[in-house]
Amino acid sequence: MRGLTSAKSAEDRPPKTKKLLKIQMSKTKNTGGTKLGRDPRPKYLGVKAFGGESVKVGSVIVRQRGTSIIAGKNVKTGSDNTLYSAAVGTVQYREIRKKGFSGKQRLAK
Repeated sequence: MRGLTSAKSAEDRPPKTKKLLKIQMSKTKNTGGTKLGRDPRPKYLGVKAFGGESVKVGSVIVRQRGTSIIAGKNVKTGSDNTLYSAAVGTVQYREIRKKGFSGKQRLAK
């Protein structure tokens, strides 16, 4: 040997022990989890400020999916089609005829 090495010889090392793995068996067949508990959280959609009510800037007027009620003056539309006020005032609803791209008319609130 050329020099002193720190490598231990086979006699100096402790003997290797085998590690045992304990496997847990299931007590029942695979039936899946519970079938309950999937009820989604409520979305609280609907009209929040009715006709004649006074609103502040930024207050929600209608929470909706789609554009069943379209925005009028001083009303902005959010990314989820929520209508909110852009100015201080009172809420008024009216029905108008809205013409689409195909020329078909629909009654919009």
